[in-house]
Order: sequence, then structure tokens, then C-alpha cells
Amino acid sequence: MGTIMELGTPASHKVALLIAGVFVFSFGCSDADPAEPICVFNDECETGEVCTDGACIIDISQVNIRSFVAETSSVDLGDSVQLSWEIASVSSARISGSDGFEFEIGPGSLGAGTVEVTPLDDTTYTLRATKDENTTQAEVTVSVVRPAGAILDFQISESSIQEGEEVTFSWSTSNAINGEILRDGEPFLAIEVDYIDSGSIRTDSATSGAYTLVINGEDGGIVTSDPIELEVLPISPEVERFVALSEFLLEGQATTLQWEVIHTDEIEIAGPAGVLHTSANSQGAFNVQPAESTTYRLRAKRDQLVVERELDITVYEPIEILSFSGTPPVALGESTDLTWEISGDVEALVLSDGFATYEMATEDFAQGTFSLQPSVTTTYSIIASNEAHAKTAEFEVVVLPAPPTITRFDAAPTLVATGATTTLSWEIEGADSYTLSDGTQSLDTTGVSSTNGLLTTPVSGPTTYTLSASNAGGTTDATVFVDTAGAVSIQSFSVAPNALAPGETATVTWTTANATSIELRDSDGTIIDVTTLDPAGDSLNLIVDTSKTLILTANGLGGPASASAQFVVNEPVEILDFQASAVTVSQGDSLSLSWQTEFALGVEIECTDIDGNPYFVTTAGTNKDSDSVTFSPSVSSTCRLSAFGFRGPDTLDVSFTVLPQAPTVLNFTVSESTILAGQDVVLNWESQGATSFTLTDDLGNNFDLTGLDPALDSITLQPTQSATYTLTVSNAAGSDASTASVDVVDGDALMVNEVFFDPVGADDNLEWVEFINTSDSPIDLASFWVGNGGADYTYSRLQLQGTIAPQGCFVVGGPTSSASNGLPALDQASAFTPALQNGGAEADGIGVFFGEPTAASVPLDVVLYGGANNNNLVGEDGLPKLEVSTRGVSGESLVRVSSSDLFEISAPTPNRCFQVASTDINTASNTAPGTIQVLGWALDSRLFQVEIGSVLLNCTDIQGGLECSWEAHTESGLVDIVVSRVRDFTFDGSNWTITDRAPLDIQSEVLGGGFTWLD
Repeated sequence: MGTIMELGTPASHKVALLIAGVFVFSFGCSDADPAEPICVFNDECETGEVCTDGACIIDISQVNIRSFVAETSSVDLGDSVQLSWEIASVSSARISGSDGFEFEIGPGSLGAGTVEVTPLDDTTYTLRATKDENTTQAEVTVSVVRPAGAILDFQISESSIQEGEEVTFSWSTSNAINGEILRDGEPFLAIEVDYIDSGSIRTDSATSGAYTLVINGEDGGIVTSDPIELEVLPISPEVERFVALSEFLLEGQATTLQWEVIHTDEIEIAGPAGVLHTSANSQGAFNVQPAESTTYRLRAKRDQLVVERELDITVYEPIEILSFSGTPPVALGESTDLTWEISGDVEALVLSDGFATYEMATEDFAQGTFSLQPSVTTTYSIIASNEAHAKTAEFEVVVLPAPPTITRFDAAPTLVATGATTTLSWEIEGADSYTLSDGTQSLDTTGVSSTNGLLTTPVSGPTTYTLSASNAGGTTDATVFVDTAGAVSIQSFSVAPNALAPGETATVTWTTANATSIELRDSDGTIIDVTTLDPAGDSLNLIVDTSKTLILTANGLGGPASASAQFVVNEPVEILDFQASAVTVSQGDSLSLSWQTEFALGVEIECTDIDGNPYFVTTAGTNKDSDSVTFSPSVSSTCRLSAFGFRGPDTLDVSFTVLPQAPTVLNFTVSESTILAGQDVVLNWESQGATSFTLTDDLGNNFDLTGLDPALDSITLQPTQSATYTLTVSNAAGSDASTASVDVVDGDALMVNEVFFDPVGADDNLEWVEFINTSDSPIDLASFWVGNGGADYTYSRLQLQGTIAPQGCFVVGGPTSSASNGLPALDQASAFTPALQNGGAEADGIGVFFGEPTAASVPLDVVLYGGANNNNLVGEDGLPKLEVSTRGVSGESLVRVSSSDLFEISAPTPNRCFQVASTDINTASNTAPGTIQVLGWALDSRLFQVEIGSVLLNCTDIQGGLECSWEAHTESGLVDIVVSRVRDFTFDGSNWTITDRAPLDIQSEVLGGGFTWLD
């Protein structure tokens, strides 16, 4: 048997397929009479069908493309479209596109399938199906819709420029194929295709007008930008040159003004009286003759634009040198004064000698005097000038030569017998003439040289000869005396001193009359050379070692004559050494004075104090040559040794200082090394040997110790800052010092912030107390204790350790940290032993104390909780505390919410120092600035930030919280108010500074109820 398959056919057909040699017909007609045949011929059937027995059936011998369609006939450029097909009786198939697309359909998709294509242009796709040698095809066309062009940006770099300046046109477009820039609707610049998407053009040919960008889009449409106005202003005229042939004139002179301008329609030249000249030429010249200094203005005009240039012409009164003179000839080395008088406008005045110039001060221009000291005859020029001209005058200063020099004028001999001759000789330099006179007449010097002369002349009596040498510079005189001899006599002969020590010098002096030579010998017959000394009177120094007699013999024309003189030689007394055994000694110590002398007949020692009062004198029992004496001086002294003998007494001083004992600080202590600010602290001291003392601290204070004893005393202070105190004791021998320190802590700043005293279940190792430092300084906790109890605060005590940062928290307790006690980060992991009391019908309290608490201690800060304070637990003022906080249930803590000691019940919040209570408003307009008050505890604008929604506020501190402000913004609706601690005080090794917290360490609280921004 065969198999029958029904295939879907057009609505009016039903086809039967012959399989395995048997035809099976199945007819289905929608609108035809089943009794009538559907076809007679094959062409009445669909492609791929044949007419058999009046019915169209598939021609299994032919390929049949049942369908070949696109899911859409058009797509936007860049989009994809799906082609689908149904084919029968096919062995292979391929799809080809008119754009070059090729796709071979695989065996698994020959019956039916799809493929996705992305045409770039309108494309016809052809499906070719083949079986054996039979091929059939079908086509489908997909149209591509190209996008419209768009101008994304069109700008001109300037809205206003000057003519000739450059301007930049810039643009960006999309989907454009070409474009151009129009000015007032007319083409201005074409845009190259390569730059149509984005580009710019810089040009200097733009003129005023409205500029638009026009592009043609890929879809064929035209897009035009909004017009942009560009104003091109005319170029301002420019003055390139405005000068004068001469800017400096003398009265009555003229000059030529010259100009060169560009971009100019007309120029005019004006003076003080108005316009002098106009011209349309771009360059030219104009003559002027100003009567006085004048400023000329050149105005270059173009349209309404005017540019001015000024030119100053200076007119000078001519310079006249009315006089220029000096003093008459001057001698070499003397000064002369040059004086002058000048009229006219002088701007510079210079004196010149041909080598050097001297500029005169302004106040000397009209008249003045200048002192000079020329070394040779010199012509001086004075030059007076201004910018227009200069005048010169000259004057010669004659310098006379130096007077002649008589280098030698002698007579030999100078002592002659009356009537004998003497020879005069001389040397002269620089003389024009000379004369020689004996006081009564001039001597004949004919033929005798003036420079090196020699003349012999008789001497009738004592005569003074005068030699005079002259030249233009003056006359120089020299004299020589020639005496005539009388009777020889020794008028004086002496030795001084006549008592000497060996090796000393004795001066032998004599005067004689009429002696021509002398002879000097001693009593031993030794001749002493006096040949170079004056026989008439002279002196001689002799070094002596023994006593002698000297004999002087005077020889001469009327001689000889003799005289004698005697001197005695002795050894002088001398102190060779005098010293003290020490230069300083302490009171009560011994001191030795020792000495050595020579040729002393006796010695004496006298010691005096600093006021000169003697207190120790000794002569008895002392050896005059070498000895010593020992005594105990009581005061600083000077001792004098006197040695008596020839040339004595000889003295020598020695000084020494007697020192008192240096003082010593034996003890310097403070009653407390750590105190609260303002508490009493007693400074105690003990010293010895002090005559004065001071007490200072390292804060710059110097304390009044009036009435206090440096040896043993004390002083009470109330320091408010930590300080190191220095006690210094002194006397004349020196000083000693000792220090003691007091650490002052701010107890008011340390407060109880949160207490967790009743965990669920057992309390052991889970309780903790949180403290807060409300100051900007760190607190060393070593002196502070936690105290807890009901009858007093001594039931459970714990000493604190560590440091609490400024504005920071400190949690002590545990040492267990778990979810059951709020996971505290313990700064001091120490168990409270015994455990903290939980409060009941009667109140219990937890407080912080300075020092270990006793039954009488007053807390620095305390929180009471539970029932009534029947045990009168004291508060910070020492009186029974009235504020008692209600305790919660196990697992809850009590937390401070304000400066009040009434704590509120809370879930544990360890390590969070702050609490946010409320705000003064919960709605506000977002269209204007505003403020909000955020109230709570430990809120500090330096460390916190406040956000309302996404708006970050600017906050300042107020009593009990923050006042924060905002500017107008656009956020609206219900948002959260979030208060966050974002900064801390941190220690960098030397200072505490405010730094940002790490993001994970920021603590935030969202206020309930939210906040509404109103539009």
C-alpha cells in the first residue's frame, strides 16, 4: 500500500501525493463545486503543481518555493530584518543580495528557515533553489530608510570683532552629507565633506550679518540653524609716526612736524589755540614756530573714531655765559676758585680740564663757585647746555712753581780766630737767582755756581751768613753761623743721676766757651769717645756698672780747661716673686703668701679688704730675701709686699677671693602630683646657705615669695594648668635649683555618658560604663576612678587607665564584648568586682571620682537610677542628689541625652557619644534659604554633619545642639533627617587635630518622622 500525506495548499485546493506508486486523492474545496474539475491544464495550477485528473497536485519532479518573504519591507539604516522561506523538493538553496550578500542554506534548513540581514541600501534578495538540473527562484526587496540630518551645534567664537580680525565658525552635525554657511541668506563658506560631521573654520573675511548653517541630510532633507548675529566694527585709525625734525628749539626757531597714519580719513594738528592744520593725506609735514614750550596733538579720524597722539616741543631761552673767571696765579699745592654767571635755560653744567669732568648741581647753574687744586697750569672749560644748544667758555689757571730748595748750606770751620777765613758751601735746586750776605753786605759770588757753590771769606767777628735763592714761586733762605774764638772755659759739667744701679745709663752733660775740641776720660784713665759731639755743649749717655769719676778737658784757641764729676753705683732692691697659694678660697680655709726679693733691707706685707681697710700687717720674723706667711682670710683681699732698699721701696700686689659656701636645695616637693583645676597644692622646700631664692613655672609665672624663708618654708597655689615649678636658691658663691611638677586635669569635662549595669542573665563580665570628654583637650584617666553603690560609692570601685580623646568616648568594663551587651569596643577591658548594683526600691549610683572614692568622696559626675535616693547619695555639689533616672529592664542601658543627669532608657549604644532628640521644624520650602535647629547631646558642628535628604546643611553650635542652614534647591517631598558624626580628634604624635573618620566608622542617626520639602 502507499502512504497518503496531506499538504497545506491554497484555500481552494487540496492536493494528494502519490507515494510508493499509489495515488490517493483528498479533495477540499472552499467555494468550488466538488463535482466540477479544478483544472484542465497545468498552467491553471500554482507554480510547482501539475493538473492531474482535474486537480492540482505537487509536481514532485519540479522544485517548489512555497514562500520567500521579509518580516518587514523597510528598515531604518543600521537595523536588521529577518528573511524566511519554505521550499519543497530541493537539494540545495542560496540567497543572494543585490548589495553582494551571499548565504548558503544548510541541509537542515532547506525545507524552511530564517536568516537575519542588515542592508545598507535598498536591497533585493534572491532565493535560488535547485534540484538536479532544475532551478527556481523568488525575490523580496527591503527598502532602507536613511535618517534625517541634524545640526547639533553651530557657534561663532566672537559676537563682535574689528574689521580684518579673525573669527572662528564651528559646528557639529549628524547624518549630513554636505553643508555650507550663509551670511544674510547668501553663500559665505562651503564645508568640505570630510569635515561636515564636526569642524571649524577661522577666517578674517567676515562682515556684519546674520550667519546660518545649512546641511543636506542623508534622507535628502535640508536643515537650517538659527541665525547668529556677528558685528564687524570698522578698524580704528592708527598713528604710526608723529615726530618733529627737532623737538628742542631756541626762542625764535621753527621746526617741522611729520606724520604717518593708516586707516584714517583725515588728520588735524592742533596747538593750545586750536586746530593749526588739516589733511586727508596719510603722511605729510607741517612747519611750526612756537613761542614757548608747546604740546601739539595729532588727531587721526575715521568715521566716528578718533585717535590722538601728543608731541612736546620744548622752547629754550638761549644760554649766555656772562662770566667765567678764577683767582690770580696760585702756588703749587694751593687752591683756586672758579666762578661763573650764566643766563638762559640751562639743563646741564659741566666743568672740564680736558681729562676729567665735573657735573654741577642744579642750584649752581645760574651762578656758582668751584674749588680746584691744579698741579700744573690748566685751561678749564665750562659747558652750559640744554637739548637745543650748548655754550662754552674757558679760563686758564696759572700754577706757579715751588720755591727753590736749599739742600745744603755749610761753613767750615764754624769757629775761627778773629780775622781768619771760613769756607761757605751750598747746594740749591730750582733757583733762577741767588744772593749771599754776611748781614751787613752782599758777598761777591760772580762766577760761583748757584747749584753747587763754594766761597772762602774772612771772618772779622761772629757772623751769620744768609743764602737767598729765588724763582717765580718765591724765595728760600738758609743761614750758617761762624763764630770767632775767645778764652776756653768749661761752663758746666755734670753726671745725672749721680747714684745709679749697675747697667743703668748716666747722662754726662757739658757746656764750654771757645772750645774747639774736648776730651773725656774716667778715673781709670779710659778715654771715652766724644769726637762726634759738640765741644761747645752736648751730652753723652753712659751705661755704668761701678762708681767712677769723669774728667772733661776743653781745648781751643784760648784753652785748655778741665772739670770733673762723680757718680756712685749700687744694686737696687727688687721683688722677684710674690704670690698667693690660691686665687679663691672658701671662708675658714688657710692661705699662704710667699715671696722672693734681691738687695732688700727689709719687707712688709699689708692686706686690705675691697674697701681698702687694712686687716693684716706683718714685718716681724720675716726673711727679707725669701719667706712665706700663712693666715686665714675672712674677706676677699689685696695684699701688698713692700721691699725696702736702694731705689726702694719696691712693691707688688696679689689678690684673692674669699667665697662663701654655695647654697644647696635639700628638698623640693609638691603635696599632690595630680590635681583638679583650681585645687590647692602645697610646694614645700628646704635649703641651706641661700641668701635669696625664686620660684617660677614653665608657663612664665614668677611667684611672690615675700616674707618666705629660703631655708625652710612652703607656698600654697591653685593651678589651673599643668606646670613644672623651679625653685632656685642663690648666694654670692653660686646657685642651686630643683624642679617639681603638678599635672592639672579638667574634671568638669569628664562625664558619665551611658551605663549598662544589668545584662540579661548573669552580670559578670558584661557590664560597662561609657564616659565622654566634653573638652578640646585629652584627659589622662590615671587619676580617675569609677565608684558604684547604694549606701555610698564604695561598693564597686575601678581605677581608670588610658587617655580619652577630646570630644571622645571611653568605654570601660567587660571584659566580654558580645551581642548580649551591645558589642562594645572596650577601651579598658576590666571587670567590675563586685558587679555593678542594678538599682531597686532604693537608688543606686555610678559616678566618676578624682582619686579612689571613699564614703565621703564627692563625685565629679554621677547618675542615680532606681527608686528614691533614701541613702542620700551625694551629687556633684556634695549634697544629696535629687535627679534619679528610671531604670529599664535587663538588657537595656541608661544613656545621657542632655547636660542633665536624668538619663533615658535605651538599647545599648556603646562607643556612640551623641544623642539626637528633636528638631524645631519638620517642613520647609525648597525655594529659599532656611534654618533648622537639631537638638540633642554632644553635638559639635566641627565633628558632625546634618543632611535632609540629599541636601547637606551648614551647621553652627547653639545651646543644646546645632543650628543648620540650607540654600534654595530642587529636592522635594518626604525625606530623612540624618545626623552623622564624621570627624574625630586624633593625635599625630605631637598635636591633637580634627580628622575625617573612615567611611565604615561614621555613626549616623535618622530622626523619626522625616522631613518634607515643599515646592
